[in-house]
Amino acid sequence: MPQQAIACFSKNKARHLETLASLIGIPSISFAGFEAAPMAEAAAALTALCKALGFEVQSLGAPGAPPCLVAHRQVAEGLPTVALYAHYDVQPPGEASLWKSPPFVATLREGRLYGRGTADDKGGILVHLAAIEAWLAAQHSLPLNIKLIFDGEEEIGSPGLEALLHTQPGQLAADALVIMDAGNLETGLPALTTSLRGIFCMDIEVQVAQSSLHSGLWGGPVPDAAMALSKMLASLVNEEGQPLLEGPFRPLAKAEEEALAKLPFKREAFAQQAGLLPGVQSLGGEGCAGSPWRQNWYAPSLSINAFEASSRAQARNVLNSHAYARISIRTVPELSTPQVEEWLEKRLRAAAPWGVHLTLKGGEGCLWWRMDADSPPAQAALRALTRGFGREALAIGCGASIPLANQWAHTIGATRPSPILLVGVVDAASATHAENESLHLGDWEKAVLSEIHLFDELKTALKP
Repeated sequence: MPQQAIACFSKNKARHLETLASLIGIPSISFAGFEAAPMAEAAAALTALCKALGFEVQSLGAPGAPPCLVAHRQVAEGLPTVALYAHYDVQPPGEASLWKSPPFVATLREGRLYGRGTADDKGGILVHLAAIEAWLAAQHSLPLNIKLIFDGEEEIGSPGLEALLHTQPGQLAADALVIMDAGNLETGLPALTTSLRGIFCMDIEVQVAQSSLHSGLWGGPVPDAAMALSKMLASLVNEEGQPLLEGPFRPLAKAEEEALAKLPFKREAFAQQAGLLPGVQSLGGEGCAGSPWRQNWYAPSLSINAFEASSRAQARNVLNSHAYARISIRTVPELSTPQVEEWLEKRLRAAAPWGVHLTLKGGEGCLWWRMDADSPPAQAALRALTRGFGREALAIGCGASIPLANQWAHTIGATRPSPILLVGVVDAASATHAENESLHLGDWEKAVLSEIHLFDELKTALKP
């Protein structure tokens, strides 16, 4: 039956891409300060598309906020219900002069569709809609009960959806959640993301005097706040730049270990993809943390997100009285937020030199997430991706965070088994959040084929 649906999709592929192009033309930016009308226009367009497929649509969320659209099509009581997630809000365009074509005009160049939201995440929305339509065209029904969750606030942290998970979980509940907001390591290589790192942030302020002082008149006996803070930050990591957090950390699943062994990447290629300058080394040698992917996905890391004492524009010969930094730690299983906060505070206070005054404030963050890559739903997704792409799919991690995964696991998943399958249409060349964002149309088509197969796979994998 998937083959019949695939044939129907092939006939209508061009029309789906026209729909995607029309959605790209709507500058649905959820950030404060941008017009609200395009958000309403995008929500209305998606509502119409869902209703055309026979879905009942609800517009949920706080008054005045971009709505979270929840559409439901019930096929039969005995079938599993799968929720399909994507988001219709996009990042601001950035620097207009850096775009090679207008950001809100879908433009095809060399097999890639350029425009804001092509890969993140309106292309993902069309994966869901195209797969559903293909099944309906082929079978006049669906193999599963399906809910569509189209979020209008993902780029600003999904506050409305998080509230809905706590206040109206029944509206969102399903036997599985497919998040179409991840990606593949390279074009044509399908992947299921089975783990995400969490994040914890801390603001650090050092003060040594009531105001900055002339470095000639006071330099020597008077400490510099920037120097003190630099020494403190350096105490948090080893020579390889890795945070001195104690393990051991969890062993990887068999599918994760097998995927790492099959990845067609080397550390040099990783450095090139990251855009490192010639001679700049990537951190963590082979004898330390293994491959760069193992290190990025499955080990904690520390970043200095901001450092402020003076500024280039205001640089002058002074001893800085104040210095500030924000640091973030990407966390992994076995590292709780209280544990990381306690470690940071203890380490920073112990390293504070010269009696400087220290203020610490824990900030925003979210917890890590992982699923069992060897579980039946994960294996079903890997089979579907392999069939759709015609190439063996890999179980990979991601060094970033997607709050929805953990929020779902601790609300919907707390009361019923509800695995999360994290996939997407982003590849290494997609430039999401940057200028010239793009979607590889070959990968988009294969993602639709994969989801067509996934519906069939989950019908069996989700049975009790």
